[in-house]
Amino acid sequence: LEPKGKVDLTRYTEKHAFVFDEVFDENDTNEDIYERAAKPLVDTVFDKGSATCFAYGQTGSGKTFTMMGKEEQSVGIYIQAARDIYERLEPHQKIVVSFFE
Repeated sequence: LEPKGKVDLTRYTEKHAFVFDEVFDENDTNEDIYERAAKPLVDTVFDKGSATCFAYGQTGSGKTFTMMGKEEQSVGIYIQAARDIYERLEPHQKIVVSFFE
């Protein structure tokens, strides 16, 4: 529920419904998250589709760690996806990738 004020300043509450493909917690490793959430997107790309991986969560909840990893602790989703994509590319294929953080 999200309380808001109308233009005429009448107070009302707006209801929202959210749907998630996956929800992860502190017990899931970057490898678990990649396998369940991002690796299927690599398959989509090779089936001539487009894919977006979006991490959402509270500040300090581990989004950057999950996406980027940490040198000696865990490989991030970006590196895992890049590895799988480049392993599957044929010499005549090319790929376009955009990145935003």
